[in-house]
Amino acid sequence: MATAYDEEAQRLFEQARNAPYLAKGEDRELGLTMLSGGKAGDKARERLIASHERLVISIARQFSKSGKPLSELISDGKVGLVQAANKYDASRGTSFSTVATWWIRAAIQNSALGADDCADMPPSAKRKLYRIQQAERALLESGQEVSDAAIARALKLSEVTVQRLRAVAPNAMLPTASLDEIVGDGDTTLGELIADENSVDPDASVQHNQMKRALSLALSSLDERQRVVLSMRFGLVDDQEVTLQDLADRYGISCERVRQIEIRALAKLAAGPHAQLLRSILQA
Repeated sequence: MATAYDEEAQRLFEQARNAPYLAKGEDRELGLTMLSGGKAGDKARERLIASHERLVISIARQFSKSGKPLSELISDGKVGLVQAANKYDASRGTSFSTVATWWIRAAIQNSALGADDCADMPPSAKRKLYRIQQAERALLESGQEVSDAAIARALKLSEVTVQRLRAVAPNAMLPTASLDEIVGDGDTTLGELIADENSVDPDASVQHNQMKRALSLALSSLDERQRVVLSMRFGLVDDQEVTLQDLADRYGISCERVRQIEIRALAKLAAGPHAQLLRSILQA
């Protein structure tokens, strides 16, 4: 498997493997120290960035079929990680990984896909989607809940419109501020041309979103570890489907133990009050 990646990517993998791990809540502590400035703030910032290099690798791998060398995607993602650190305000209560995922994915997607890979949707829909993405980021960075209802209220759009556009392009991420520039001879910004990274069928995207919402509802019946394992395995956390090995590393347990937790959690869901809802979506 090692030969599948260029030498620079291998070096970056090794660097990420040696990066420090943070204890629960330590990201917020480091964020607060950063806000205080000085040498302590600089050291906290360096540790916060270094500890999330594995996240950059994970997201970059999702774009490995873009045609760009993985090492370049990782480098782009690191730029996004630094931007996330610059934007992070721990006093708002948001975890750094949530903010970092947004900026890393935006930087990598912008680089991997480019402005020409625009989705096949009317210009008016693109503009609305771009506004929705701006609202998502504003809510995220302010520590507020990112929901269809909250976005609809902020933009004075119907909740149905927001749901439909987020379902058609659930993984489209807002690019960096430089993409607010006008392109061509008209008044279209580069940000309005951002596409769904997977170019999937809209019906499949809607079904995926329905499943995610149904799972979120059902997960409330599980204990904390079961909830985290299933959330990450099904991509409910930052739209990233995490491997058994990633979870094993996270908890310091074996892959088999993670699998056992997942199986027991699924069995509990199958016998729970939301089983019929999940079953109906899976069979749709």
